[in-house]
Amino acid sequence: PGVVALTVGMAEAPGRSIADRLVERLDRRETLLLLDNCEHVLDKAASLAIEVLKRTGSVRIVATSRQPLGVAGRHPYLIPTLEAPADDAARWLANFDRPVFGGEDIVDRQYQRGMLTSGDTLQYAFGLMHGNYRGLDYVGHGGSDAGYRAYFVRFPKSRFSIAVMSNSAAARTQMLANAVSALFLEDEMIRIPRPPLVQDAGVPVEVHIDLSILDRLVGEYELKIRPGFVLTFTREGDRLFQQATGQGKFEVYPSSDSTFFFKVVNASVTFHRALDRVVNRITLHQGGDYEAIRVEKSRPSYEELSEFTGTYFSPELMATYRLVVEEDKLMARHQRQEPFELIHDDGDTYRGPWFFAKARFIRDDSGTVVALRASNGRVRDMLFEKVE
Repeated sequence: PGVVALTVGMAEAPGRSIADRLVERLDRRETLLLLDNCEHVLDKAASLAIEVLKRTGSVRIVATSRQPLGVAGRHPYLIPTLEAPADDAARWLANFDRPVFGGEDIVDRQYQRGMLTSGDTLQYAFGLMHGNYRGLDYVGHGGSDAGYRAYFVRFPKSRFSIAVMSNSAAARTQMLANAVSALFLEDEMIRIPRPPLVQDAGVPVEVHIDLSILDRLVGEYELKIRPGFVLTFTREGDRLFQQATGQGKFEVYPSSDSTFFFKVVNASVTFHRALDRVVNRITLHQGGDYEAIRVEKSRPSYEELSEFTGTYFSPELMATYRLVVEEDKLMARHQRQEPFELIHDDGDTYRGPWFFAKARFIRDDSGTVVALRASNGRVRDMLFEKVE
């Protein structure tokens, strides 16, 4: 109630409850009250909604929540996936020059930087990030989710905008946008001396490695600087793959029998052998040198894994996953994806690929698994209910 009261501009009135004054204020005229992100304060939001609806006749409430409020008389509406085609992005960028939607006042407000109580301004404005690229001021913003990447940049003085949208998780959208802007605005930008071309400088050469050597490298290695962050190496045929906690699986290529390099990023790995030729630690070379230690964890039995099998449905995503045990592995299946393994982490927590980085199973009072909550870098505790 206090946040809503502050939003509608209510003054303090000693001796009267916030709820009483809020109801009185809202009931003066036809009012639409929007309560956003109610899942963070579910009980308080539900109590407020009940109180307002019970004591007013002119207020309607729209509430957004990842979990139902449980208010009598509600009309749930499941919001479908938001579509953002490229032509919509182009129209939005064009609106900065010719404001058709919102008018000039709204466009001008988008450029206004945030201000701290100290009076200092921020780079961030209303959904726009201010910056400077090679001497030209710009505003831009980027975003990512699952396998999607997007970025836009606008140079107001040049009245030039770029939108980059990609279905590849490896796409460097801001770098691509900067490269395109340099093609069109080179004459307006500060010139950067080009380094002399050096052919094949520092480029690793791929070599052949015996399978018996690859097998000794397979395993899980935990970064010492970041406990819980595990680099998992697996062999598929004569190829070695690495997958970090919460990230995708990428092939690594041998440059010797103990050093491997990535092609998707500027990184490499060194495997350190003891005198008995056992590899118990590695060093990840990526913006520095980071040591990781091999971790040995006992794998759950077939019976233990079987407790998690079944069909799980997310009402929010309208997505279904079926979990099965195959060759003593807990595998997740979806009609639009390749099956992937959920690897035991601790207790009832498992980890998978980056989009299913953490799966935490939920049990009822009898100990039966009834749901799981999935998390990754930008999603936390997405609920999947066990339906069969």
